[in-house]
Amino acid sequence: MNVVGTLRARCRRVTRRSPWAYALVVRARRARGLDARLADRGTKICVEGYPSTGNTLATFVILRCWPDVGPAQIASHRHSPAAVKSAVRRGVPTIVLVREPVAAIASNVVRFGQSVEMAADDYIDFHGAVVRELAGGASIAVVDFETLMKHTEEYARVAARLMGRSLDPERLAAAKLEFSEKVRESMDILGRRPSDWALPHPEKDHLKDQVAEKLVADHRRLERAGRAHAEVRRLAGLDARPGPITPTSSSHEVECSRTESTD
Repeated sequence: MNVVGTLRARCRRVTRRSPWAYALVVRARRARGLDARLADRGTKICVEGYPSTGNTLATFVILRCWPDVGPAQIASHRHSPAAVKSAVRRGVPTIVLVREPVAAIASNVVRFGQSVEMAADDYIDFHGAVVRELAGGASIAVVDFETLMKHTEEYARVAARLMGRSLDPERLAAAKLEFSEKVRESMDILGRRPSDWALPHPEKDHLKDQVAEKLVADHRRLERAGRAHAEVRRLAGLDARPGPITPTSSSHEVECSRTESTD
């Protein structure tokens, strides 16, 4: 990376860590007509996670299970430390989604084109910020990617509790079915390359394995990412052991549910 690229990357990391600086970015995006859902006075719940941790499914479940909650009332899809900090500072009920580092980072790189180094640094920054919030006593509900994907009702119960709502099992079942159908339809309509798909595909799995090998070779970053992930889980009361950090976990094992996050 050249000097200009390095400076841009550093400025980006600093901005994403600071709630007030990131708020300026959000305002600029809104002024340009771009989506920017940061917590504000009208926010009922915040659902944030690193990319490819199930963010879209998590928000979709809330929208379908509780129709009175609109998209503008859910702070999500910023994938930044500042977004979590902002929600906590405002006292907004907050859910953070977590996924073991190799699978999450590899999926992010393949689907969204980030460099391995930038994707890994973002992972470390995001989870490090969550660690500091949890250690400081912040009330954050942490939900594992596998739980969200394979036991969605457990996630829905967490969201219901945070919002003081009851959960209708029939609405949840309908939401899961509709989400799966929409994901498949979007892939057909958009005609994306298999590597861009939200669902597992051999081509995508092969590319993810290649990214995972590069990440495993970067021992320093992978070790930091693994520690941050394990510490989030420990402070949240989940299994304190980090997820597997080998290339074999990057594709087939983690995505055996046949549905991956659309974000």
